[in-house]
Order: sequence, then structure tokens, then C-alpha cells
Amino acid sequence: MGVTVHFRGRAKSAEDAAAVIDMLERQAAANNWLFRRNPKYPLASLLLLDEGPDPFYMQFYEDLTFENFVKTQFAPPEVHIETIGLLRAVEPYTAELEVEDEGGYWDTDDRQALIEAREEFERALEAFKAAHPKAKGLIRGSDARWIDVAE
Repeated sequence: MGVTVHFRGRAKSAEDAAAVIDMLERQAAANNWLFRRNPKYPLASLLLLDEGPDPFYMQFYEDLTFENFVKTQFAPPEVHIETIGLLRAVEPYTAELEVEDEGGYWDTDDRQALIEAREEFERALEAFKAAHPKAKGLIRGSDARWIDVAE
């Protein structure tokens, strides 16, 4: 649940994968975002754009592939747009990149459609909570990702 950006792809080369991590670090510094490299895996990092969304994890595996998601539902729409901007900045370094954007922004650049998708989710979440009074919502998991609702 919640407007989420799913992404997967493959870097063109190990040098391109390293360049992506470096680029993300520069973007974080320029925007005052939290950035952490994984000391065990040089081609892995965590980027936190805001308090609201899931972290933006980027990790390249041995075959240079990556796959992850960022739930942006609980952050301002601008954070969703910035997440898409990061993926667009990653794209030139990839041999392939697939993005499934539940807010539609990747394909349309339509901010209003993104806002409407977020509002539709909010209505669905409230209806679910009303139908399930024991449900608890918006829980930060141990991996720093949001859990929309749990019973």
C-alpha cells in the first residue's frame, strides 16, 4: 500500500556502478540529505531525502544488477519528485532500468496526478482502518521502511 516507486536495473560496468554511488553522495551533500555508504559493500548506499519516505537504498550485486523500492506516500510530493529525479540521474549509468511508479510521475511528470494518487491511497487506508478497528497504521520498521497498516 502507499504510493511507492519500484526500480530495478543493471549498471553498464563496475565503474558506472561506482559512479552512481559517488553521484548519490554528491546529490545528498548538495541537498543536505543523509547519506551513508555500506562499509562492507562498496557498491551500496543509503540515502534519506526526508523524514517521511522510506530510505533510498542503492546496492549493486556482483552481476551489477540492483532492485529496490521507495515508499514516498508519507512525505511531501516534492520528495517523490526528487526520488524520480535521482532515478533519472542514475539512468545514464545503466544498461537497463525499469521503474514502476505508482504515482505515475516517472511516465508523465504530472504533479497533479501524483497528488491524486496519494489522496486515493489515503482514502483507501482510512476505509481499511475504519473496517478494521484493531489495525494500527504508520509504523516505522526496523529497516527504516514504513509499514502502512498492521493488525
